[in-house]
Amino acid sequence: MHGFVMGKVGICSPLRGLVSPFTVIRGMAIKKGGGGKGAAMEKIKVFPVEKDTKKLVSHCCGLNYKIDGEEVPLKPREEYPDWLWTMNMDRPLPSSEDLTPNTIEYYERLREEHKELLARRRSKEYMKPPK
Repeated sequence: MHGFVMGKVGICSPLRGLVSPFTVIRGMAIKKGGGGKGAAMEKIKVFPVEKDTKKLVSHCCGLNYKIDGEEVPLKPREEYPDWLWTMNMDRPLPSSEDLTPNTIEYYERLREEHKELLARRRSKEYMKPPK
């Protein structure tokens, strides 16, 4: 059974300003019968780790997500684009001060640094008085 509510939208309602004062708001369906235990949780699939060294050298293990599919074999180096071998894999990433302002990379790094700063401020270590 579906319930319908007709009445004024309250002062503290999140719908205030979005709907007229007399709007039909559809309620949630009422479940008949006994209470359940909630939504069923999906079990996480754990894939076994490949330990065969010959297969690890010749195949990209874990790339094929199909159950009955085979692992993807690696191609010779010449078949891959040149930029793949010249990628900068150095870590840590450069700070926003090291990047050119007004570029997408600059603003993305600035956002990441700000998120890290907020996380540090929320941490318990930040709140402790200095020794």
